[in-house]
Amino acid sequence: SLPHTAAAAMRAIEGGPMFWRVAELGETYWDWVYKPSTQTKFRMFQSDIVEAFSATNWWVVPLVWLPFVALCVLLGLTRTAASLEDVVRLSTATFVWHAVVFFLGALTWTLVEYVVHRGLFHQTWARTSSAGLIRMHFLMHGQHHKFPLDKGRLVFPPVPASLGVGLVYVVSHALLPAPEAATFVGGMALGYILYDLFHYAVHHFNIPETFRSLQHLKKHHMHHHFRQHTANFGISNTVWDGPFATRAATHAAK
Repeated sequence: SLPHTAAAAMRAIEGGPMFWRVAELGETYWDWVYKPSTQTKFRMFQSDIVEAFSATNWWVVPLVWLPFVALCVLLGLTRTAASLEDVVRLSTATFVWHAVVFFLGALTWTLVEYVVHRGLFHQTWARTSSAGLIRMHFLMHGQHHKFPLDKGRLVFPPVPASLGVGLVYVVSHALLPAPEAATFVGGMALGYILYDLFHYAVHHFNIPETFRSLQHLKKHHMHHHFRQHTANFGISNTVWDGPFATRAATHAAK
């Protein structure tokens, strides 16, 4: 059993596989999870197999998903043409149209990123003692806030990411014609790739001062982690924090 004091309970939980035991913190979880640890690694699951699939290197994201982006673009064009051979004979206007749809898909991702981060990962309903909701929050996002220095726990593993991609694919094809739907999904997938890579970079790369845009993203996101987790929800961009009034002044967090 866990020690009686909350502080001792927290230390005990951090010493072993955390997925099941983290819920034992109850409502104290919500204070604990937003106080970043300096640990560079932690264990989520008891099973070695499940543990291996729950952590992901950053380079897995482009390795898995860039071919998917290319496939979506090709699928969009072949659905417009009569056959694969006819793709090269499509008009310039058709290629431009698909480029526009692709760009709109990538732009849509930036809004989805903001909405999911703010509305799901940081929703106020989550402050509950429910064991299931605490575990769900820790698995989806809490682990990253508690252990932001763990390089294997930052980008999304391909298996859960596939569920999100599948949902986007189905919804897009329900709302758009088949050619545009495939191209739109490709654009969103590229937006997701850039999001994960930017997220990893601002946490773990030493970004030269010459890259001012990335420096700004880093300060914006570090403020979210180390100063005010209720603000600065944009990760790959800062666009949507402005109109939704969640942008805070940024400071370099050590």
